[in-house]
Amino acid sequence: MKKLTILSFLFFATLNSNAQQTFQGIATYQSLTDISGLKFEVPGMSDDQKSKIMEKMKKSFQKTFTLKFDKTQSLFEEEQKLDNPLNSTSFISGSEGKYFKDIKEGIEIEEQDLFDKEFLIVDKLTKWDWKLVDEFKKIGDYNCQKATVEIPVTKEEKESYEADLKKQQTAKTNFIVLEEPKPKLVTAWFTQDIPVNNGPRNFWGLPGLILEVNDGQKTTIVCSKVVINPKEQIVFKKPSNGKKVTRKQFDKISEDKMNSMKDENGAIQINVIR
Repeated sequence: MKKLTILSFLFFATLNSNAQQTFQGIATYQSLTDISGLKFEVPGMSDDQKSKIMEKMKKSFQKTFTLKFDKTQSLFEEEQKLDNPLNSTSFISGSEGKYFKDIKEGIEIEEQDLFDKEFLIVDKLTKWDWKLVDEFKKIGDYNCQKATVEIPVTKEEKESYEADLKKQQTAKTNFIVLEEPKPKLVTAWFTQDIPVNNGPRNFWGLPGLILEVNDGQKTTIVCSKVVINPKEQIVFKKPSNGKKVTRKQFDKISEDKMNSMKDENGAIQINVIR
């Protein structure tokens, strides 16, 4: 009888150990970017044409993503759409590449396409100094708690804004109204019902899966569905395409490319297809 008890204990202990090791999930997220504050002027364009362009831009910012995760790894990527032809607003909203995080190793790897050039961004995990807030709500069937972190304005952001503002002050027409950079308050809602310290894109570090996050600017990402331990085991394939750079190097390349598109007055030149 003792042998049977011991064998039963070992059997269930093994099952429990395997379950912990193979704990996986797939979460579906929708992102929405508020562009209501975007102002632009195009000579000769009617209000109706402007309205149609704004509607196209709004739709281009509405995206669907999947997050595949286990206890230490995750892969976040945009769902591909066949009915999303290139248009004049595609470069503004951008296209999201694959975003891989390995919490155990402390690294993040991202594939990013910048004006038809592929880059592989490899760097240390972003560190988030989260502050837990005594606020709670439900997202779907999951109980969630609020957490925030404040991101200060960087020296580079200040210098870029001041340079662009100086150029615009001498411009005859301004295509986009500049906004002075301000500290960003990132807000996240996480659930301890799913015990992984992970989340969409580069967000992580809370005692539960992040189901909703606002980047402190205009974009909110919300989870609409979670499948725990799907039938097919998830195999994480690290992004590998593109020129290998650090996050800082990529940001500099992106800034230089945007600056190259500006005219002598600091306005970005965009050809709008009507």
